Amino acid sequence: MRVNRSEVGAEALFDPIATGWSAIEAESVVLDPVSIEVQPSRYIRGAYAGHAFGKVREVTVKVAESDGQILVWMSWADQEEDRAHKDNRFPDAAAVMFPLAGDAPIESMGSTDQPVSVWYWRPDLDAQSQELVAVGLGTVDVIEPVEVGETTSGGPLAARSSYDDGRWTVVLKRGAASTAADRVDVAPSGATKAGFAVWEGSAGERGGFKAASPSWLELERNGEGS
Repeated sequence: MRVNRSEVGAEALFDPIATGWSAIEAESVVLDPVSIEVQPSRYIRGAYAGHAFGKVREVTVKVAESDGQILVWMSWADQEEDRAHKDNRFPDAAAVMFPLAGDAPIESMGSTDQPVSVWYWRPDLDAQSQELVAVGLGTVDVIEPVEVGETTSGGPLAARSSYDDGRWTVVLKRGAASTAADRVDVAPSGATKAGFAVWEGSAGERGGFKAASPSWLELERNGEGS
């Protein structure tokens, strides 16, 4: 997964439909349904046995580095725009995940000794999207928001989204460098892997029921301006 150094400013790229994204290399990421067998609750495994989850099987991703910020652009097809909880429907959602320690297991969202960092977006959160830490499925903790300019922890995570013609496009943005133990360092000397996940709300997907990268993708930097 290429991290593209861009001469387009981070604020300009913090628009899902900005023209500056056209110069950034896109990569197609295949997603697999997360197995019912890895769900943490015996009740859940029994109650949802045989249900089909993981409706979104592919997401297009671009990653840019600009003005000390990392921006992750994700786009996927979705014929139903789900923005809120309603009846048996849930908001659509997407996430980027990074290992915080070692080669954390991706399918289980980390382990007690190898946690993962998750950048989580939903349309009902959008600008207040959440930075999370997980040590396994069902163990997600929300990291308290940080102030703008608090560079030691990477600054606040922010997101913007667009839905048009049956397609979601989302940009997640945060300061690249971080020295905080519970926040991923995405500077060149930091995280070297990432994974992606998408939830289809109209299919009842939430929590551990989603489509996700089956393995980590290596982050590589090209060192060239775009």
